[in-house]
This record gives sequence, C-alpha cells and structure tokens, in this order.
Amino acid sequence: MAKRKRAVSPTPWWYLAALLGGVLIGALGYLGIKDDDPDMANRVLTVSLIPTIIGIVILILVLSAT
Repeated sequence: MAKRKRAVSPTPWWYLAALLGGVLIGALGYLGIKDDDPDMANRVLTVSLIPTIIGIVILILVLSAT
C-alpha cells in the first residue's frame, strides 16, 4: 500500500500543546507528527519534558519542606 503524502506540515501549535500537556501530550504529538517532520517531533517531545521536570522539582521541594 502506498503512503499518502500530506499537503500540510505540522504547525508550531504542537509546542504549546506539549508545554501545557506535559509528557503525555508530547508523546501523542510525537506519534502524530513523526512521519511528517521527525526533527519537529523530537523537539516537541523534548519541550514536553520541561513542565514535567518542573512539576517533579516542585513536588520534591514541597514534600521535603514538611
């Protein structure tokens, strides 16, 4: 079966979704755009780690303060 070529490339809105959604949305974004733009898919996954790491650091700080 031949692959269909998409007429539209992935939008930069994936970065915002990854920032707001964390690793889960980043992984979904990666799976959604990896065939169209592998470099952008890797960057979206990397960007999605930022809120996750910040959340873990805040959680550790709050739990260690008590």
